Amino acid sequence: MGYDILFIHPPSVYDFRKRAFFPGPVDVTVPIYTHQFIMFPVGLISIAEYLERHGYKVKIFNLGEQMLADPTFDAEKYISKTESTVYAIDLHWCVHSQGAIEVARICKKHHPNSFVVLGGLTATRFHDEIIRGYWFIDGVLRGEAEEPTLRLLENLEKHKRLKETPNLTYRDRSGRVRVNPLQAVCNDLDRWEFTRLDLVTPNNLLLSFSNEEKTWNLPICRGCIYNCVSCGGSRYSYKKLFGREKPAFRSPFRIVEDLQVLREQGIRHIFLFQDPRIGGKRYWRMLTRSIRRENMDDLSLLFELFSPADKEFLKSFSRLGAETGFTISPESGVESVRKAHGRNYSNEQLLRTVKNCLECKLTLSVFFMIGLAKQTRNTLRETYKLCEDICRMNLHSELYGRNFNVWVSFGPMILLDPGSLAFDYPEKYGYRLIFKKFKDYYLAMSKPAWHQWISYETRFLTRRDIFDLILQSGIFMVRIKEKYHPYFHRGLEPDPLELAELNLTLFNILSNEFIAEEVDYISKIEDPQEKERRLKALNDALLELNTLYPSTRGMADPYGYRRALESILQRSAGLMTGD
Repeated sequence: MGYDILFIHPPSVYDFRKRAFFPGPVDVTVPIYTHQFIMFPVGLISIAEYLERHGYKVKIFNLGEQMLADPTFDAEKYISKTESTVYAIDLHWCVHSQGAIEVARICKKHHPNSFVVLGGLTATRFHDEIIRGYWFIDGVLRGEAEEPTLRLLENLEKHKRLKETPNLTYRDRSGRVRVNPLQAVCNDLDRWEFTRLDLVTPNNLLLSFSNEEKTWNLPICRGCIYNCVSCGGSRYSYKKLFGREKPAFRSPFRIVEDLQVLREQGIRHIFLFQDPRIGGKRYWRMLTRSIRRENMDDLSLLFELFSPADKEFLKSFSRLGAETGFTISPESGVESVRKAHGRNYSNEQLLRTVKNCLECKLTLSVFFMIGLAKQTRNTLRETYKLCEDICRMNLHSELYGRNFNVWVSFGPMILLDPGSLAFDYPEKYGYRLIFKKFKDYYLAMSKPAWHQWISYETRFLTRRDIFDLILQSGIFMVRIKEKYHPYFHRGLEPDPLELAELNLTLFNILSNEFIAEEVDYISKIEDPQEKERRLKALNDALLELNTLYPSTRGMADPYGYRRALESILQRSAGLMTGD
């Protein structure tokens, strides 16, 4: 059965099942999407639905999820047996650089007469390099792509009149690269649909990876008014790459419709991304009133805060009926470091927001980052102190029997977003780029270990410093989970499963230094077969022990990797026991 267009969401690394692969903490802030980042940009849904609305036969195939869910699935065989006029592969997040290219290569290999096109933020930023450097890619659709993809299909039907397709970068018949102008962006997000999950195959892991609860993401708006320097979705980036001058909003009425449709599909956990306050007070008030009227107390809703929130705003959201929470990302506990990153507010304002969320019975996740331009080991120590202040506030509330919480987390910035201010003007914003071209991202993601993917340095931190601080912050998080766990303060015995999970987390963190050293040593070996044998042995030893209940059975250990990792595992035991 043929398609007019088959959208393929690639894994971050195409051959991750067949090679040694050490992703480390790359997915620590989005663990439900795994190290293969199986969540795709929600714009794929709106593009696919818009094309179907116009009579085209479409499908979104989540290749990353299928490869992860089924170890025996033959991705190349599947692609070879499909038939589609167009194969469209998303390259939005740069973590998919290797996977997107390899999937495109396979599509062209088996379907030489089909049109292979890439799209997304990273593809847009590197459109010229991609179209010149990878002959099997026929085009890159830059920017926002609902209307341009429709024009592409129409023009392919008209004897490949590609010059009339907006946003398209391609090679003409003479081999010359052509860059068509960007079309004006759509300023009414109500035109698009974001809940047509029936267009996606498969979606079992994507929708229910966390505690078997189905989850999905919905946009409040498209675009941003902030310029966080490392963000590829900043106001600067949207204007430069997409031609968008201001955010386009989805009306509260349509958002409520989306929530109702998702609920009918059995989806109860919904993340509404972008801060509703961007739309102004009238907008967020209308949104809360609209949700409250529909009696959605069986839903769990999560919103973003891009700055501290006042009590009036939080009280309004606390009355939605649904279980409601927020995320906020101050990035650093030091105000000058935070301000340099584009977040201009004080610790006092942040702590007041924490207090208000606790009083309003709202959950709050507070995210800090490793890799900020003005970050040093000293500023990180100050950040740890702020984290503990927040944890103490949360613990005080828990001890009084309230069933809600505020928590902190660290997100490592391993890959700097292409198209961000920091990427385009690194010296101005305190960065030094290690990866400057798309090829750098592609080649790095082809390497086995995450420390080889760190794409930048800062004025104060080398690549090795960034690696060390990522691990240090991970250990800190394990220790404060232990220190501020309610079990201790209520005189209870810790849950054995929770204890095992925490011990495993510590093992994963501590093993990274050993793995990085071994991978660096192995990379210098000239014999490719010996190199592969050692990488496989290291990978097998890690997989053998990286489980809640590691096997004690003997296994071949020619290089001593299992023995070394077992020693690290022993050091990881004893949390919440006083050992």
